[in-house]
Amino acid sequence: MACIFVIWGLQAIRTRRIELHKKLMLWATFFSGIFLVGYITRHILGSEVKFQGVGFWRPLYFTILITHMILAVVNLPLVIVSVIFGLKNRIETHKKWVRFTAPIWLYVSSTGVIIYLMLFHLF
Repeated sequence: MACIFVIWGLQAIRTRRIELHKKLMLWATFFSGIFLVGYITRHILGSEVKFQGVGFWRPLYFTILITHMILAVVNLPLVIVSVIFGLKNRIETHKKWVRFTAPIWLYVSSTGVIIYLMLFHLF
């Protein structure tokens, strides 16, 4: 869900619709935060699902999972700082941060969907 709002938010800023961009990116942040709380809660409660794929799919899954996890940890402070700079209208600093934040955020949110599909629907 967050990746859709990120994509729409990036499109909005390219077309200079700043208020729409702000709203969409705040929605993306909200949905990412809700997911993070749910994910952490699920793991604290001990719910574990093992990947059932074999052959080619197994190393592919774990490659996606490992890169997703590393970049998700990196992305959290990047998103927080980027949002703060944006809300404080420190636009030039915000632009510098989002050059790194946006592609990582898109990767993390899209690979999260891929991981979910591979874990619960494909295998």
